[in-house]
Amino acid sequence: MRIVMKYFPQAVVCIALFLTACVTTHEPAYPVGDPVEAARANVRLAVAYMHRGEYEIAMAKLQRALEQDPKNADAHTTLGVLYETLGERKKAGTHYREAVHLAPDDPNAHNNYGTWLCQDGRLKQAQKEFTKAAESPFYKTPQVALTNAGSCAMRDGEVARAEQYFRRALAVDEAYPDALYQMASLKYQQGDYMRARAFVQRYLSIARANAESLALAIRIENALGDDDAAWEYTDELIADFPDSPQARAIYDANKYGD
Repeated sequence: MRIVMKYFPQAVVCIALFLTACVTTHEPAYPVGDPVEAARANVRLAVAYMHRGEYEIAMAKLQRALEQDPKNADAHTTLGVLYETLGERKKAGTHYREAVHLAPDDPNAHNNYGTWLCQDGRLKQAQKEFTKAAESPFYKTPQVALTNAGSCAMRDGEVARAEQYFRRALAVDEAYPDALYQMASLKYQQGDYMRARAFVQRYLSIARANAESLALAIRIENALGDDDAAWEYTDELIADFPDSPQARAIYDANKYGD
């Protein structure tokens, strides 16, 4: 099971529980009379229904899974995601917390719970959960949890600690886009514009540009006094994301098309 929460504040949940290229809602086979396997099958079905937007059926499958096996941590994690999708954050937190309790060695459970805690404003507790995830020998993508920890530290005003987290993430994967973006933003806030430029250029060389990253690049180039580069990024932002808040801000400030 893997559920990844992207960097804040634009957290994005991606569910990939037991899924292959094809998502099916056919009832899977499992040993008759084995409630543990039946629960796992219902979790798989719930994820498939969630991908199709059939949340009511997914909820029923997950509740059935917990009736069959109350200690199924994956069922609790998936319920957490589903409740967040439905806007019931308190219930989501309860299930994320229970997943960590049932599977204390599962780094994904710690990462997901940490994400919920950070969004809930419990910033230091969230960093502890992210650290547990990142330091697990079973975690295949520690750069995700480290970047999440850095983002949460930034929200807590711990800029130096945040930079440590981001650099640790880049030590694991020097091309991890989220960490590169966060470092560019951090260095811009520190007034270290040359390093901010280097990080945002690295980000744009490996990740698809979006309105947020282009707006950051514009701010950096304006700070460096490179009008040509700033206008080049502005043209790209206006052309590719004309309806974005960042593009509207440029129009409203009369900085484009004079």
